[in-house]
Amino acid sequence: RAADAGVLLVARGIDPVNPVESVSLHLRGERYRRQARHYDRFGPAGRRMMRQTAALHVNVDLAGDAMALWRAANASVPFLMAAFANAPRWAGRETGRRSERAEQWRHVDPSRTGRFSPGGDADEAVAAYLEFALGADAFLIGPAEEPARPFRHWLGQGVDVAVWDAHLSTLFPEARPRGYLEVRTFDALADPWWIVPAVVTCGLLYDPDAVREAATLEAGPCGLERAGRDGVRDAGLREGALRLLDLALDGAARRGEAWFGESALAATREFRDRFTARGRDPGDEGW
Repeated sequence: RAADAGVLLVARGIDPVNPVESVSLHLRGERYRRQARHYDRFGPAGRRMMRQTAALHVNVDLAGDAMALWRAANASVPFLMAAFANAPRWAGRETGRRSERAEQWRHVDPSRTGRFSPGGDADEAVAAYLEFALGADAFLIGPAEEPARPFRHWLGQGVDVAVWDAHLSTLFPEARPRGYLEVRTFDALADPWWIVPAVVTCGLLYDPDAVREAATLEAGPCGLERAGRDGVRDAGLREGALRLLDLALDGAARRGEAWFGESALAATREFRDRFTARGRDPGDEGW
């Protein structure tokens, strides 16, 4: 139907053709108007993110050792970002980055984005995330026309749990705890690859052996920046991404067919061999 209307549907992490000026804000509720106004104070990245990017999020239960899952997910993020990069082109030009979507997210608002590394014991990790949340600009509170202040500023000024919950929903770390764990790091993908992030995330995080192994991976300095820019062309990220894919496939095999269908596993194996093992990503293929 889209083709009949002269519309080309493209599965990419960012609009590869159009400038941001050609795209309007479709969700126009108060939350989104405030969000857009806040991001504009940092530059154009927020506008591009809200209007032109597409991602695939995978949610998993925080069952068992929730802290171990959270740590493993955060350790995995740079490698997953590199492996599933699918946004090398934006506004009609090659950007020189494998994921321009990831690049825009890095500049949206550093007080609420990026990779949060929950170090220490559980109490220390929770306390650190609380500090992260209190320090993030609370753009849903206060006069809309004024710059947002950190949530900490509003303590003792009548904010309640509902306001706090709404603020927490505006934090966007790559692996976000929300009572469950939301892994947000995948660029949008075309068929048949869209199922692969679900297999990889669940194969990793629902298998205790895979969780332990994944948590030991280290991307090195500027991991997110390198992942978005170079993807699996970076030898260290490629090696780590291959390790994660193998861990995920082994973990999925241990879960069995009650968890993963053969077609999903086959797509994951093909993704590994077709892209990651060759230093390629989905963005290398045409649309």
